[in-house]
Amino acid sequence: MASEEESESAPDETFAEAVLGKSFFQDKNVKKLLATPVTTRVVAGVVAFAAFLFVPYLGAVGLWDPWEGHYSEVARMMIVRNDYVHPYWESSWFFSKPAFTMWMQALGMQLVGTNRTEGALALYTEWGIRLIFVAFIIATVALLSLAVARVVNRRAGFATAFVLCTMPMFFLITRQAVTDSPMIAATMGAIACAMIAQLDETTKHRAAWWYGFYVFCAIGTLAKESLGVMPGVVLLLYAVLSEFRWGQMSLDAHLKWLTDDKVRAEVRLGQRPMPEVWAQLYRMKFGTGILVFFAIALPWYGVMFAFDGLDDEGKLFWYRVIVHDNLNRLVAGVHTTTPGGSFTYFIEQGGFAIFPWVAAVPGAVSVVARLKFRSLSRADQLGVMAVLWLVLSFFLMAISATKFHHYALPMLPPLAVLIALFIDKLWTE
Repeated sequence: MASEEESESAPDETFAEAVLGKSFFQDKNVKKLLATPVTTRVVAGVVAFAAFLFVPYLGAVGLWDPWEGHYSEVARMMIVRNDYVHPYWESSWFFSKPAFTMWMQALGMQLVGTNRTEGALALYTEWGIRLIFVAFIIATVALLSLAVARVVNRRAGFATAFVLCTMPMFFLITRQAVTDSPMIAATMGAIACAMIAQLDETTKHRAAWWYGFYVFCAIGTLAKESLGVMPGVVLLLYAVLSEFRWGQMSLDAHLKWLTDDKVRAEVRLGQRPMPEVWAQLYRMKFGTGILVFFAIALPWYGVMFAFDGLDDEGKLFWYRVIVHDNLNRLVAGVHTTTPGGSFTYFIEQGGFAIFPWVAAVPGAVSVVARLKFRSLSRADQLGVMAVLWLVLSFFLMAISATKFHHYALPMLPPLAVLIALFIDKLWTE
């Protein structure tokens, strides 16, 4: 689908030809490379570019962010205590964040030999800790770029990766071993899977992409609690606004699908269409997908909710997660550096975060202004999904009483997608 769109809409000269010259593409080795599948080229190109930016000097400095050292010590204690279920720090249980971040750090430490012997930490401890995070980010940036490439075209896919990876905040935070990195990686992975499963008409593995969506949501939940299900909310809003034809939907038909065996039998035999809501849920593998989500996310939370240990503030795990980390963070403020800050705080911080791409934001707005919720264009539908992703991220962060500058991070990937759509239109038109 992508190659057909490109052949119809691309200008006489592509961006790569403008930079490298058309003669470059006449070389036999380059022709051989271009003969490989589009998927391979997009993924390989984005992985190579992102690795070139993120990997060099990754472990050249110590764990300078306060939370890097904090979480890494919890991970080290997992190795020392041989307990990867109940996080522990210094002299008490640690319930501040879910365990996935510390599992990643512990894996990196194990790979480089940290704590295998007595004495100083292994020489490459910082490399080991951070490399797992960067690998996850690179993989999901490639996945998001692949989704845009398959639904829109290659140029938009590559532009998504280039814009996102060169945003200063994204570059700096994703090179740190903190919880925001796996959370945003899981969010990108989930929405990329949903984009391909929902919008790519050529995919031969639609069910696998949908299950990938649920797996990434589960990982996000293990990384940063309720934010892990944000892709599901984005998808629900997209379905409500873009997929469901409310004027043609019959409540009676949907109720009959639930209660009438005869109606379900007629649907299976092709004698009547499946009601729209249930058809969409069926395409999404909703029932089995939810089971996959709970199979991954529920065991650790189940064990910890039943755990009666107290953290260093005297809180039980369930109280810390439900009341302190979610409700209080949203309505009262927790360790905030900007008490009482208004929603404009994230407009300001977002400008810093994406520099110099802030200059392309008006263009991205012009792309958004042309989008139609019920457009037949798959590219428009991808744009709608990105807009909902951006708006929901901004809304959640803006209404939160707790405000940190890095809370702008969830807004960067959808903004990069919209800027990439503008760049593609700018080059084409």
